[in-house]
Amino acid sequence: MSLMDSDLVVPAASIAQEHLNLYKALLRISRANLRESTHGTLCLEVCRAAVESGSFLLAWIGWHDRDRQTIVPAVQWGSDVHQNIPSLKIYPDERPEAYGPAALFFRTGKPYVCNEFLGDPSDGAWRAECKRMGIRAAAAFRICPRNGPRGAFMLYAREADFFQAAEIALLREAAADISYSLEWQISEDEHGRETQNNPTAGADETAGTDELSNDAILSKSNLERRVSERTQALAIARDRAESADRRKSSFLTTMSHELRTPLNTILGFTGILLKGMAGPVNVEQSKQLGMVQSSARHLLLLINDVLDISKIEAGQLEIHRAPFDVRASVEKILAAVTPAAEKKALHISLVPPLRWEILQSDQRRVEQVLLNLLNNAVKFTEHGEIEVRVEFPDDMPTSTKAPQSCVRFRIRDTGIGIEESEIGTLFKPFRQIDSGTTRQLEGTGLGLAISRRLAEMLGGEINVRSQLGSGSEFIFTVPHAST
Repeated sequence: MSLMDSDLVVPAASIAQEHLNLYKALLRISRANLRESTHGTLCLEVCRAAVESGSFLLAWIGWHDRDRQTIVPAVQWGSDVHQNIPSLKIYPDERPEAYGPAALFFRTGKPYVCNEFLGDPSDGAWRAECKRMGIRAAAAFRICPRNGPRGAFMLYAREADFFQAAEIALLREAAADISYSLEWQISEDEHGRETQNNPTAGADETAGTDELSNDAILSKSNLERRVSERTQALAIARDRAESADRRKSSFLTTMSHELRTPLNTILGFTGILLKGMAGPVNVEQSKQLGMVQSSARHLLLLINDVLDISKIEAGQLEIHRAPFDVRASVEKILAAVTPAAEKKALHISLVPPLRWEILQSDQRRVEQVLLNLLNNAVKFTEHGEIEVRVEFPDDMPTSTKAPQSCVRFRIRDTGIGIEESEIGTLFKPFRQIDSGTTRQLEGTGLGLAISRRLAEMLGGEINVRSQLGSGSEFIFTVPHAST
């Protein structure tokens, strides 16, 4: 679960969206190294860039206080969870609170990565808090100017397995640049204090001061050169990755179209044959044609998923909001999944709200997410039932009441369930939980990835609760969009 210091190689190109976001964040950090003139503003801009451009949930920089033997967070940036950071008690020794990326980093002196908080035994003391905050992965990188205190650059991600070899290598380089920039700033501060404290220095002292000034100029020049080279390299890497991403999306879109056209033809002619419009067919022929039709429909769904994820990643998928009847949409989706549930003798029940309402959102995308979640529930449930609960604010318990007008869909099943440590992989594209049961089932691993992206584009979210062997509950919340 944890990765300590090792030799890492950055791949020539990566088309993952998270990698593109990381390049953007590192470009901001590189520019901040040259632009910011104080320790505090530099560290704050570094954390801000990591969250706003790099899509991290939270970032903070802390220093080792040798006198109190604690790790003191100095600056942080993130969502409302950042308010908890200044009160953290982190110790670089063997006490229970001394576990987690920051403490282990200070104790070992090596970069530390935890790619699954919920499954790493070394983070037991922090697990409940991280789960509450939505943190799934974290990393600590060394910030250590030669003339300053030992520090850590802490990053937290929403998704498990976020920190792979490429990301780790890039972030280590960024931390080294930050250290170099802080080193120059500390030298400048020390030089300024010496000049201020000794304004009437003699000739020898003045000569020494001039020598320090020359050193500072040389250090500044080295910093500028280093930052310029890094910025140029990052810009080139970002542009290449963005170009590769565009080519990938264009290819997927073109191929999806080329594949869908003959598939629709196959479906159309299969339907004609099954209806006997081209002549009578016997029982065996009808059975074989039915298999062709079923396989073609399945392949068409997979192609549509690939097309959707490529559009989302390329920023080409548009959301069209308009008022629609939530009840009609729910009943439509239930009717669509009922035949598959009946084949497995599964009972689907609907728990309606106190009063059905009209929702201002994208009806097609809301229905797409609901269909994905219900299809998953049917797929991974062999016995029992599936419950669909629809809640508007008046139906929600006070403890879970949404802060704005919305609708919340709860899809609960009695299926195989999910291990807590595996939940973080559910929403990654082309990823499925690696178990014997899931490997026997069809699918690309795109349905939940698409659903979460769509939920976020709608301004909502998808959460999951699950216990292995006892079923799962997916909670899909959609806000009422203002007109």
